[in-house]
Amino acid sequence: MSSVLSRARGASFLIANGLLVLTTGCDGSAIGPFDGEVCLEGQRSMEELALDGRADHLVWRARLTSSSDEPIFTVASWGEACSRATDVDACRAAIETTEMQWQNTHDALISVGDDVIRLDSPVDLLDLFESIDTPTRAALYSGFSGGARVPCGENNWRREGDSFILKERSDAKCPDKTTERIVDYEVIVGFGGTIDYGERVLVEGEECRAGRR
Repeated sequence: MSSVLSRARGASFLIANGLLVLTTGCDGSAIGPFDGEVCLEGQRSMEELALDGRADHLVWRARLTSSSDEPIFTVASWGEACSRATDVDACRAAIETTEMQWQNTHDALISVGDDVIRLDSPVDLLDLFESIDTPTRAALYSGFSGGARVPCGENNWRREGDSFILKERSDAKCPDKTTERIVDYEVIVGFGGTIDYGERVLVEGEECRAGRR
């Protein structure tokens, strides 16, 4: 029989883009330089999240709102579901019927033998990785912690000591809800899972003006 191991910690991930930067506006500072590229849209991120090869299958799921009535769709997947399960039908049924936590709009399911593990929070991810020691892990952890997207196709990370400095990009509107802008900013992800925020720069659009409604 397949079992579902929920690792819910009460925190959702991949919060709507822009929440981290909307309240302060842009200061125009330059960010970078960055030395390499990491892209969470490729297979590399799937492989690193799949328990360093110990998992059979990984699927990232999402829905547009946290409502239980909202349909869940697959964002990306890796591997073959339940390929090492002793009861393949039960394992696949567990994947198909595992609900998403009510407050979440994203999660991940991993099948390891007969078990199906649901990841709901950055703490769950750190439990799997034990440390943040690659740029892909840093980007995944930041995403689980509410970060914006890491832009693919350009240099977007550098190493400083035990930390990774990521470039993240937010497509957002000013508080007046009409002025659109794109902001790049630095996210510092520590070896043990700490997250801090550095400089930001306006890439496109207008800066938010004080008093604008």
